[in-house]
Amino acid sequence: MGTKLPPKEANQFKLIVKSYETKQYKKGLKAADAILKKFPDHGETLAMKGLIMNCMEKKTQAYELVRKGLKFDLSSHVCWHVYGLLYRSDREYRDAIKCYLNALRIDPQNQQILKDLSLLQVQMRDTAGFVESRRQLLTFKPNHRANWLAFAVANHINGRLDVAAKILSAYEGTQEDESVPDGEKYEHSEMLLYKVSLLAEAGKHKEALDELSKKQARIVDKLGVREQRAELLHLVGSNEEARSEYEALLAINPDNYKYYEGLQACMGLKPASDGTYTPEQLQRLSDLFQGLQEKYPKSAAAKADIMDRVFTEMLDSIRSSGKLPPLSDTSAEEDKENPSVLLWLLYLMAQHLDRRGKVEEALEIVNEAITHTPTLMDAYLVKARILERAGDFTAAARLADEARSLDLADRYLNSEAVNHMLKADQVDLAEKTAALFTKHGDQHENLFDMQCMWYELASGDSYMRQKNYGRALKNYLALHKHYNDMVEDQFDFHTYCLRKMTLRAYVATLRWEDHLHAFPFFCQGAVGAINCYVALHDRPVVKAEAKEEEKGRMSVAEKKRLQKEQRRKKEEEEAAAAAAAAAAAAAAAKAAKKGGSAKPVDTDPDGVKLTEVEDKLSEASKHLSLLLEHAGSELSSLQVAFEVFSRKKKLLLCLQVVRRLLKEHPEAPLTHSCLVRFFLTVRDLPPAESESDKIVRAVIDAERADLGLSDDLAASLQQRNEAFLEAHKDSLPHRAAAAAAMAMLDTGLKARAIAVIHESEEPLAKSGGALAEGVGEWSLDECAAVLRLLQEGPLADEAGAQRWKDRCAQRFPYSQHFKGSKSSVKAPPPVKDEGEEEGDEGSAAGSAARANGVVE
Repeated sequence: MGTKLPPKEANQFKLIVKSYETKQYKKGLKAADAILKKFPDHGETLAMKGLIMNCMEKKTQAYELVRKGLKFDLSSHVCWHVYGLLYRSDREYRDAIKCYLNALRIDPQNQQILKDLSLLQVQMRDTAGFVESRRQLLTFKPNHRANWLAFAVANHINGRLDVAAKILSAYEGTQEDESVPDGEKYEHSEMLLYKVSLLAEAGKHKEALDELSKKQARIVDKLGVREQRAELLHLVGSNEEARSEYEALLAINPDNYKYYEGLQACMGLKPASDGTYTPEQLQRLSDLFQGLQEKYPKSAAAKADIMDRVFTEMLDSIRSSGKLPPLSDTSAEEDKENPSVLLWLLYLMAQHLDRRGKVEEALEIVNEAITHTPTLMDAYLVKARILERAGDFTAAARLADEARSLDLADRYLNSEAVNHMLKADQVDLAEKTAALFTKHGDQHENLFDMQCMWYELASGDSYMRQKNYGRALKNYLALHKHYNDMVEDQFDFHTYCLRKMTLRAYVATLRWEDHLHAFPFFCQGAVGAINCYVALHDRPVVKAEAKEEEKGRMSVAEKKRLQKEQRRKKEEEEAAAAAAAAAAAAAAAKAAKKGGSAKPVDTDPDGVKLTEVEDKLSEASKHLSLLLEHAGSELSSLQVAFEVFSRKKKLLLCLQVVRRLLKEHPEAPLTHSCLVRFFLTVRDLPPAESESDKIVRAVIDAERADLGLSDDLAASLQQRNEAFLEAHKDSLPHRAAAAAAMAMLDTGLKARAIAVIHESEEPLAKSGGALAEGVGEWSLDECAAVLRLLQEGPLADEAGAQRWKDRCAQRFPYSQHFKGSKSSVKAPPPVKDEGEEEGDEGSAAGSAARANGVVE
């Protein structure tokens, strides 16, 4: 049992608590020291002093003090509560929950501890425990609105929708009719809409519709009412009324695609489970959207087909007469337009033509805009984007940097330039440019603190292309840490949303957080990290023994050069280490002056330790498990899963990936490639000897038969490959996958397989699509992937690769990858304009307008 403090010290203890709550930490420490001077074994004071020390970033001392306090007063709920707060601050939520439960055994009716426990339970998705904690809080304080609502939400996320709706009805029964103050009408309205959404989610659509009609007058969000009514009318089968509601909503906002989807559903035009439509449905859809296009010609869904004509008419008119075309035949005569109208028309037209695939025309238009106004930063950025999509990353980076140099105080232009530099693999230049807008010090730490994920992902991709796997992993793993921080950040919303009555948004946020790791940035970072580990596994770092053996074969001159290079590297490393140590010491001194602690110094800036892990595939599997859990149906996720499992020789897991690919993406080239590779691996396996191997083979044989493959795997796979090629003969990625499979199945067919690729004919776009009519549909990435296939792997052939490269260089003349004739790789030196002087500052903007985008 802890020591009971005299009245004077008891008041001082209250001062400690108040100082902690008001963040007056020095004052709280002074009061704690005064008590401990007389009562050094008082556990609760020791615990509170530890809690304050934790807030001052002195965590080691904090834990020592709290544990010491618990030792002296193990039966104090304050000590256990403080111990839980320490664990919570370090995100050790499970240990914090254990401490809170121990505190509640001592003081079962402590509402503050119950609140803190409920927050941790919803954070960890312990829904049953969350329900019980909120029930107890409601029992202790039934006149508090937040307790009713939190109890309803707890039952909702626990799956007890009927109970949640009854709780809200019971709470409404405690209020007098029409007694809601004006300042609380929105909160009450949100509660009513939340109840309607609960009933709808529980499948009680008719009851939800009646409730909505009954409470409609008291709901402030009128648009939300109409959206909910339209959905409920469709669910109860009143499709005509629902269609009228959706048409009314479209009149309000014709650019909301959810309304179009709802309208389709009301007309029975939902696609099948595989996303396909019947011919009759397609005809009805065509009629529907033609009518909508006439009714809402300004909506985004109908703009693509008319922008060519509109922009051309406007440009022709303003070039010839200096005026925009009249709105009608009876329009009054107007004055000539401002010259900037032509400039911005050129700016828009260039972007539109680029999206339509007309690269040459887009460059011609944007060059005209730059000539018109050489100081317009936006025109340089547009040209950079056009050249980037055309494949000339170096020229795009130079143009983006030229745009940045026109306004050095613009952070957006700086970010655009950095992004283009990273895509051009100019990482050092990108880092220096990004550092212009970071705080003094290490720009990597600043960008990490700002969660600048686009930079880290682009930087990781660049290092990956350069085979600098350590740096690439540093950037990819930073993304993983950011998403962990986002998961933790939801903690603040558990109390805020209940206080502000944003119940629908709160539940949606919880569900959004549950699927956070399915978002593109995380998936791309995880895939990149896994690919790094796979590459390190395939091409391991040269061992020291191998280096010594190679050194023994060197000549005396080569050994001297090597020793000189090693000395130079060692001196550079020592200088870098000394600079890092000095910076760390300065940061520690600065932090100590402020009463805090310095940030930990990164001892592995190049990621060398990340590349030296013993088992690369095990590290890859850690990221893969999270990726498959949240984004297991994505092609990229399944691709890296197959690569990892095949290298780990996990046959059943490989088979599971193949089956999922066949289910989720039955026509994808990757699916066909993985299926062929898997069964070729099975074919080449030695006879099974152990019982486990025999069971695995039996499972694989059963699945093989289910897929229609006979015992003669080679012949069955050949037939399947021929059928796959015939079914997708107009698609370049499918033809490439079939050609690779053909070469893997029979090396004697390699020449025929290469011919399959070279005989591919590019389809041309038809009218009515995003690309302009007659533009080739092959993408630069698809053609680059085929080139890689011809350079390495089963289709590796130097002559065939060169032939494909020459063909693609004509198709993509601006591409650096194929060294096209108009790319900056082969661009001739810029020719000076007549009369241009050396060092003329005004010539930089003019040189940027040249076709290849090279800026001197």
